[in-house]
Amino acid sequence: MPDHTCTRHQPGSNACYTVDACRCTPCLEARARTCKAARVRRDTGRGLTPAGPVRDHVARLRATMSLQEIADMAGLTYSTLQIAPERHRVQHRVAVAIMSVLPIATATAGLVPIAGTRRRLRALAAIGWSQRELAPHFGVTSQAVWQWMQRPTLRCVTTDTRARVIAVYNKLWDQPPPADTPKRQAAVALSIRRAKAAGWAPPMAWDDDELDQPDAQPDTPRKPRTTIPTDTLIEAAELGCCLAELCARFNLKASSVERSLDRVGRHDLWVRIRPADMSDPRTRKAA
Repeated sequence: MPDHTCTRHQPGSNACYTVDACRCTPCLEARARTCKAARVRRDTGRGLTPAGPVRDHVARLRATMSLQEIADMAGLTYSTLQIAPERHRVQHRVAVAIMSVLPIATATAGLVPIAGTRRRLRALAAIGWSQRELAPHFGVTSQAVWQWMQRPTLRCVTTDTRARVIAVYNKLWDQPPPADTPKRQAAVALSIRRAKAAGWAPPMAWDDDELDQPDAQPDTPRKPRTTIPTDTLIEAAELGCCLAELCARFNLKASSVERSLDRVGRHDLWVRIRPADMSDPRTRKAA
């Protein structure tokens, strides 16, 4: 093998192999590593692909859809979709996501408020249907489902999208999500936990006629309010509990303790347990 004679690059450089045609052993090995890395990126979807077909497909989609709609359907950001077609090559995963978006018929290309679509998806999430499990039912990525379900700036969807969500919702609203593997079981539990934390109502809480009404509210059962017998409160106060102890013990506010004692004519007890720096509202009213 020839020696490394290039004075512009260090031995073992792919640039030296390409630009200066150096064929020393280190540069040959660097070239082999670069080609292998390119094959791995291509085979795993992280490589680059010509942008021509992507550009043509976006042009066809723009006949009936906005860039934001295409981005939502592809599970991409608006800026990615805006920049990708202008380049000579795009990432393979971006190209696949864009090419998977199907054109919408002109007759159904109108926009409708997203409220009903979002409520249906969130209701399914509340019973365990994760975005990954729902995505195949719509033929989109899980990122697109997330956009419909949670993106705050997304106000409208196409009538075709709403129709697909309604069809899937009517099919799955009373069906448990698949949980045949530990991974799926964990996904179900996570979806239910997140929905509960976000306050999303399940399907049984919604009337089908109200799902698309902007001001509709779910019919969720409320927890019964916990009440503390006044006798118990008085007994604890007479045994020497201060106001702070009563509030902590019975999970009450100071104003609630005061009203409870006033209601049974024991304002004297309230005066005794309240802190010295807390003024008496009766005194304030008299003043």
